[in-house]
Amino acid sequence: MDGTKLSTVKMERLEDSRKSIILYLTIIGAAGLSLRLVYFPYDVPITLDAVSYFWYAIDTNVLGHFPDNYNFPNTGWPTLLSFFFTVFHSDNFMDYMTLQRLISVSVSVSTIIPVYLICRKFFNKQIALLGAAVFVLEPHTVQNSLIGISDPLYIFLIALSFAFLHSNNQKIVYLSFAMGALASLTRYEGLLFFGVLTVVFFTRYRKERRVLAKYAIACSIFIVVLLPSLYLRIQSTGDDGLTSHVVSGVLVANSIAINEENGLSQFIISGSESFIKYLGWIMIPYFVVLVPYGVFLIVKHRHHRKMSLFLSMIVLSLPAFYAYARQIQEPRYLLVLIPFFSVLSLFLLEKIWKRDRSYKVILIVILAGILISSTIFLELKKIDIEHEKEAYAVAQEVVKSANVVNSYYPESKFLKAASITNKEFPSLSSSVVPPLTVSTDGFSYLEEFIESNKKSGLTGLIIDNNEQRPDFLKDVYLHEEKYPYLIKTYDSAHYGYGYHVKIFKIDYEQFSYK
Repeated sequence: MDGTKLSTVKMERLEDSRKSIILYLTIIGAAGLSLRLVYFPYDVPITLDAVSYFWYAIDTNVLGHFPDNYNFPNTGWPTLLSFFFTVFHSDNFMDYMTLQRLISVSVSVSTIIPVYLICRKFFNKQIALLGAAVFVLEPHTVQNSLIGISDPLYIFLIALSFAFLHSNNQKIVYLSFAMGALASLTRYEGLLFFGVLTVVFFTRYRKERRVLAKYAIACSIFIVVLLPSLYLRIQSTGDDGLTSHVVSGVLVANSIAINEENGLSQFIISGSESFIKYLGWIMIPYFVVLVPYGVFLIVKHRHHRKMSLFLSMIVLSLPAFYAYARQIQEPRYLLVLIPFFSVLSLFLLEKIWKRDRSYKVILIVILAGILISSTIFLELKKIDIEHEKEAYAVAQEVVKSANVVNSYYPESKFLKAASITNKEFPSLSSSVVPPLTVSTDGFSYLEEFIESNKKSGLTGLIIDNNEQRPDFLKDVYLHEEKYPYLIKTYDSAHYGYGYHVKIFKIDYEQFSYK
């Protein structure tokens, strides 16, 4: 066979290989998407941080430019949403919220591509495909992708940046800095990942000529991607929302260490305890078994590519440690480690794979075990959709009846969404004013609570069957007849709801003569 024919055969085999990889990735992606759609909270509005991103995107769409009345720094995700909202048309706000969740789900599933590329740097194609499946079926990422927040995009960009960083094509390596910049715009703590990019870049190219010039090009790309958004932020809010927040975090930690007694030691102890707890939590159900062996091999056989995994996980864990040290208890801060856990898992899975030549059987058994464990976890931790819908319906009644009410979290999280109901949409966020909630913490008696919050405009009480409510609210729930100055205007029991809520209007005239 001559050289031309041999070259043609090799190209055809390469093309077939690429097609098979794309096919398998499509199947894996479809499985991950199906799992997410099974647990998709249909007809339930987004809440909490996701609402802020929602309104930023809507305001951008309505105004035709970035709004200047937001002070949160992570504008990358709502900016992406605004592009989709621009081409999407509906007068129902729930359609936009559903779209926001669907985009989040799509980004989460698409992360199998950079995860596969990372795995391919360490393993053969079959094992690398298994790594993509390990990621997309991971239950914590499944749950997180359904909220509608910035995490899936941040994880995608960090994984893509890391994958590009290890490319054999130097032009693509430069793109890793661009992806790192976009990750920083999505979550400002992504700026720390620039340190990883720098260390790995010099480790790879330290022996090449003009390495400083090449690094200058990479830095320039990073800065050029950041500058437009930073400029707009400075124009709108007075700071760049990126370096300002990182510096602020350092100053807060330093202030605690210097000004508080045992501040530094307590800061470290508190952060370490929560970090270990939440790290263990996100490793359930299967990373807790698979990851340790991978960590052991990296420590034992040090190689710059393997050590870059370790370095990335350390750097990306720092913001989570800082948050936990400040008593911000959110396990999702560690989810950015999941792509790297997926890679580390493969060291043990590869060892199991090589022990048996029936690799197809082994593959099926491994995937089945991962899927079953993930599904069991999701079933145990799934949200009660019916309760969420009822809580949203109750929130709509609260919006109709009161301007200031007692806090009844977590169900009160639906008040913002309920305030949009029956209003013209799309509209600016400033046109939607949800009821204010006042905390019941520190109060032992109902009369004390009402009297203290009278000047704040307290007009109603939301009393439900949550066992975590203070005793004086529980007493109203059980013995409403004892409080003649409370006029009941709503009772969810009349609608057959499992979530039992009573809404009372405060009659201040009777209250003053109690």
